[in-house]
Amino acid sequence: MPKDVEISFIPFGTHLNVPRGTSLLKAITQAGYPVGYSCRGQGVCVACAVWVQGQASKPSGREIELLRERTETQKRGDFSLRISCLTRAKGSVRVTTDYW
Repeated sequence: MPKDVEISFIPFGTHLNVPRGTSLLKAITQAGYPVGYSCRGQGVCVACAVWVQGQASKPSGREIELLRERTETQKRGDFSLRISCLTRAKGSVRVTTDYW
């Protein structure tokens, strides 16, 4: 059984423990926070882009390609722009968005 990891939701100050390898999209929706995903989590629309800090999976080739299409910066301090349906929690992760 995978070891649980902690996802922290900024700015709410809340945390959720999920199995290691859980997608950030799944964790966000499980926690009950709003997140866009018009492609239903298939990794094609980038609507679920979030800012991530911590131990997340490395970006896949598909994620890198999709993020290149974004015009805004891809880094904010220690946070990186990631597509939540394509990003997996490998350890403790902090997540925020521009609309929370």
